[in-house]
Amino acid sequence: RRTTADGMIAGSSEIHVMILGVDERKDDVGRSDTLMVATVDPEKGTASLLSIPRDTRVAIEGAGYDKINAAYAYGGYALTKKTLEQLLDVPMDYYILIDVHAFERIIDALDGIDIDVEKRMYYEDPWDDDGGLVIDIYPGMQHMTGEKAIEYVRYRDMEGDIGRIRRQQRFMHAVLQKVTSPEIFAKLPEIVSEVAKSVKTDLDTSDMIKFLQIMKKVQEDGLAAEMAPGNPAWFKGVSYWIPDIVEIRRMAARAAGVPFAGEAAERAESYAAKYKAEMPEGFRFDDAGPQSGEKAAGGDVAGESAAKKKEEPTKPPAPSAVAVTVVNSSGITGAGA
Repeated sequence: RRTTADGMIAGSSEIHVMILGVDERKDDVGRSDTLMVATVDPEKGTASLLSIPRDTRVAIEGAGYDKINAAYAYGGYALTKKTLEQLLDVPMDYYILIDVHAFERIIDALDGIDIDVEKRMYYEDPWDDDGGLVIDIYPGMQHMTGEKAIEYVRYRDMEGDIGRIRRQQRFMHAVLQKVTSPEIFAKLPEIVSEVAKSVKTDLDTSDMIKFLQIMKKVQEDGLAAEMAPGNPAWFKGVSYWIPDIVEIRRMAARAAGVPFAGEAAERAESYAAKYKAEMPEGFRFDDAGPQSGEKAAGGDVAGESAAKKKEEPTKPPAPSAVAVTVVNSSGITGAGA
């Protein structure tokens, strides 16, 4: 095992890569639309993906508590990296920054992706900076170019960010299958060259090729893809994902091949207690129990929410007492209209 300067513990051969999908806009640095951590072990030939919901409420240095996707707006990938390391207690060795156009070029370099679309998807955003966005996808197996693929991974509906994460993970499995196909595997060096030109990263070309060469074994063994566990919540009309600190760090340690015990477990419990203590009153939790985990970061907070729900009167309020608020949490200015 190796211990970092900040006391974080990492595996001896595992490498952690922070993957940022960024939605940059005119006259605006933008925010990280997608955040994943890929843990790759070149020696064992294993890889896993951990998706972090962009609404995850975290402490951001110099900005207090905010959604993790705001870290990019405050301080670019460097501050996002620092924020993510604090959340996971695992060091990020490299980063990959992908914008919409880079994503399209990468998928086109792979000659497109075949994916079985699970349902009808339609969405219009006339305020999108590229002259308006229309997502129009029908269900069923289809071949997607880069332009269509970006629509699939960006689509959001009533499931919100959680549904989109599931789609992105399904898409990553499809990409892995394509990369390991004989016709593409033989062209990896030139594909890596295209990827290197399209993204911002501190990985060099030889590292990329080394990672891609183990993908065949990863495909055979199965790519482990998980989402950071937690609870959806609302605070002052804004939606958040409240992470289960202890469980998310246990998952990160497992991916790194590090036992979750001793100092690592103590740090997790201490940080979870600090997180709970610094959470202001007024958070409303939508679910009584955490999703993709055993308990919420705030300990009994979710349970308290459930108890309060039982006390609520069953008689509906009078129409004059009902207020409706339209909340724009899409990150797209003007979408509320």
